[in-house]
Amino acid sequence: MQFVEAQGAKIPAIGLGTWELSGNECARVVEQALRLGYRHIDTAQIYDNEREVGEG
Repeated sequence: MQFVEAQGAKIPAIGLGTWELSGNECARVVEQALRLGYRHIDTAQIYDNEREVGEG
């Protein structure tokens, strides 16, 4: 896995964006991404999908 460094943190270079994902679709996509090996899930409070990301 490739990483980028930012302010001393190593962050996986490939991540899953969750902007515009919501509801069951969001939870399902996040769950599948984690099963496939993703470890960087891009989310923000403004997306208003924290619950669904957590369920995934």
